[in-house]
Amino acid sequence: MPKRAILLLLALVLPFALAGCECLWAWAELYVNRNVPAAEREFLPAKDIYICPGEAALLRWAVAERLTRARLSPGIGEVPPRGELVVSPAYTTDYTLTAEGEDCRASSTATVHVVEPGETIYLSASEIYDASTGSYYWRVEPDERLFSPNVFVNSLQAERRTDEVGPWTVTKMDPNGLVHEVIVPQDRPASPREPFSILGSWRLFPAKQYQGTATFILRVECRG
Repeated sequence: MPKRAILLLLALVLPFALAGCECLWAWAELYVNRNVPAAEREFLPAKDIYICPGEAALLRWAVAERLTRARLSPGIGEVPPRGELVVSPAYTTDYTLTAEGEDCRASSTATVHVVEPGETIYLSASEIYDASTGSYYWRVEPDERLFSPNVFVNSLQAERRTDEVGPWTVTKMDPNGLVHEVIVPQDRPASPREPFSILGSWRLFPAKQYQGTATFILRVECRG
């Protein structure tokens, strides 16, 4: 290729390449928590929360300095490059932060789930080794910054795995110390005697030992 043609090609392509490189340094981050008092709960960077109708969420965002214009949608409009806002959507809503500069654009999305009766929530538990018994159990403690205390569990089911582990014994302790126990079969949902709040401490014991993440499918509803 002639030298003149190469120089012309570089002149056409290089500005776009440089703009693309600059955009690598452009960012926008949007996170969401339940609207709990900041003095009581540190803000947890999260992309999804679960609230009940009428409850509120706290959006918090920041964008790169090179991005001088920012908007929140739906229905909010222009916002400063950094800030927070309390929202109370009537239904599940994806909030999107879009930020722009002279040559760059970035966006970020967070979701506020407004729970409806019978909605499904997936709860994943981490394995814990109990040295005193030489066995494993699984534990999860849903964070009240992410789940309303008014979200109640009607039934739960173990997500199927290729290695059958049999029924699970689920022990759930409420924040007030009340304990619930449910035997969850491998192949169908099980219901507690009375629905209980998703918040608290969950301990799950499989009939057969294995290692890995345990995931449970919860059917939930809101109770005041």
